[in-house]
Amino acid sequence: MLSKIRLQKFMTSVMAFALICVYSNVALAQATMGEITVNGSVSVNGQPAVSAATVVTDSTITTGANSGAVISFGANGKVELFADTTIQLRFTETSVVAVLTAGKIRVMNAAGIGATVTTRTATVVADTGRANSFLVSLG
Repeated sequence: MLSKIRLQKFMTSVMAFALICVYSNVALAQATMGEITVNGSVSVNGQPAVSAATVVTDSTITTGANSGAVISFGANGKVELFADTTIQLRFTETSVVAVLTAGKIRVMNAAGIGATVTTRTATVVADTGRANSFLVSLG
């Protein structure tokens, strides 16, 4: 009887630990992942992308002709890519940084979230004190 109680306590402890691990990983993952919505031909790190897929930080996203994509960071904002665009995207729970090598993007960030877009000739830095929406284009 005593060993059955010990086994139940042990199993309860293991299950509690497993639940804590799962929920902490979900909370951490949300801060460093975005969700992509695609329209047309879009690739992430060279692989074809589909809507509702997860985008991780330091990804390269490319849109084809007549295509587009939106990477959403929930309440923190989003980045919209227009046709024939290539960016490298890095993000954390407090910042979004895009390196634009071709095309055009729109960045929308919430107050308190840093947003920076770098091109070969300029760097655009948004005001973190308020929500922003801005467009950067490489002609």
